[in-house]
Amino acid sequence: MEPTNPYASPQHPAELEKPPPVPLSLGGILRTSIWLYASNATAVVGLTILFWLPMELMQSYYDYFLAQEDDPLRSLRTTLWMENLIGIIPMAGTFAMGNAAMKGERPSLWFGLAAGLEAWPRIIGTRIVVSLITLLAFFLFILPGIYVLVRSVLAEPVAVMERLNPMENMKRSFDLTHRAFWRYFALLFVSLGAVSLAGALTSLPPSIFPEIDHWLLSAGLSLFLDVIAAWPALVLVAAYWASAHATSSTQDESLISATPA
Repeated sequence: MEPTNPYASPQHPAELEKPPPVPLSLGGILRTSIWLYASNATAVVGLTILFWLPMELMQSYYDYFLAQEDDPLRSLRTTLWMENLIGIIPMAGTFAMGNAAMKGERPSLWFGLAAGLEAWPRIIGTRIVVSLITLLAFFLFILPGIYVLVRSVLAEPVAVMERLNPMENMKRSFDLTHRAFWRYFALLFVSLGAVSLAGALTSLPPSIFPEIDHWLLSAGLSLFLDVIAAWPALVLVAAYWASAHATSSTQDESLISATPA
């Protein structure tokens, strides 16, 4: 039984195809996420480039020609502002495109763009709430912080796919990740580890061959990493469907067992 989503946006692509099966295991989630990326690569990569190409060009130009040595953290602060204010738009669009593909739809770049812009206020609010609560948990101790970080990992996908308010998004994430902490810990470890490895590899060419170092090359390598970094968003989409399916099945079994004979 496929999970229903009463909060889904009414704007969906018209073209339909056979949807993938709902993943039931850790390996199934990873395989489904790879399928989602490969089958919608044009839209996902196009949306990523649309937003990140100008930002990476500006960031690289600033780092090479305008950054001051006495303020080395300014570049990092600029990157964080871009990621948290603008970078969440293509991420939200990727959530929406992955969710549409799981329903058998073929999302376009423009569908992802519209969905990302529409979800921007909810994503901003959700990220603020999750960040504050996670930071408070880290102040208490490192383990509670990790626990809250993992359990709230679906809050932003929920903000896009179920259109709830920030606090409800976090609560819904905790519901979906109930008794699945280690599954989501492993998913984060694998997906973010892959992106970190890709980031390390993209830093090698300028380090090994300093004569080719150029601000345009740096922007291009960063953009390549941004394209790869879209994959973890689809991992969360596949994980959301797996958890929503499991939650729906459990509720159906509870209703059946509670029905008098």
